[in-house]
Amino acid sequence: MGEMRRKEREVRNKEALRDIIESCDVCRIALCAEEAPYIVPLSFGFSWEEKFELYFHCAPEGRKIDLMRSCDLVGFEMDTGQALQKDSVACNWSSRYKSVIGAGRLSLVDDPEQKIRYLDRIMEHYGFEGPSGIYDPAVLQRTAVLKLEVTELSGKEKR
Repeated sequence: MGEMRRKEREVRNKEALRDIIESCDVCRIALCAEEAPYIVPLSFGFSWEEKFELYFHCAPEGRKIDLMRSCDLVGFEMDTGQALQKDSVACNWSSRYKSVIGAGRLSLVDDPEQKIRYLDRIMEHYGFEGPSGIYDPAVLQRTAVLKLEVTELSGKEKR
């Protein structure tokens, strides 16, 4: 990714990046489309063991699946902590925020055990404390799970 213009706002520490990601509710992915990028907000889960991966669930067919099959390279964005900072002078208005952006390769997960593991990660991200790995087989069959192998990641914060 290109160099960040406001270096003092860059977040590089893995734990700080993880904290931002954990506090986000939505991940927006941008897929390649012919006329313009197609951006869609999604619920997500993630893993950051050896490498950083994001997981999503969706219908097994539709525009994002079609676009992913034609070009698996996607961009993504998450943000949190937005707070408007007002001032009596218009040009001094600002906002606080924390965000991450990145890119990677998006793929459909076919293996049933992986699908369950990644769905568990999504549920964990939103605070589900019930038993893991228990999903209605009929629902599992009609649910697509996507994995984004992240190849680029950067964070930014303004306090």
